[in-house]
Amino acid sequence: MMNRKMVVVPKLEKKAKAIIVSPEFIVIRPKDPKDAYYIAGVLGTDIMLQYMYSKTRGGTPSRYRLSESDFKVLDFPISDEADSGEKAKLFGKALKDYHKIVTKAEENLIKSHSSIEKDF
Repeated sequence: MMNRKMVVVPKLEKKAKAIIVSPEFIVIRPKDPKDAYYIAGVLGTDIMLQYMYSKTRGGTPSRYRLSESDFKVLDFPISDEADSGEKAKLFGKALKDYHKIVTKAEENLIKSHSSIEKDF
């Protein structure tokens, strides 16, 4: 929760037998798939993280997590459909841009290793 790691898995075009993730992930399946980016965006905000942190039980890092049952009763801000749709598009675009930048940075880092290896 505190490290803000999350993933939005879009609808899969091909049928998959399973998607394997860490057991620390909580799977949220919105009623409407277009709400996935809005929900992910809200859960990543500072104020929502502080709110969720206030609902944890204990002082050890393993207690900084919320369970599936905690998420079922968590108060969640709701906005009108047009507003949440715009915010979802904004967050989705930012997330995709972020992944492109990280991928490019990783490629550049690997290329830099190649130039260093020439010295060997």
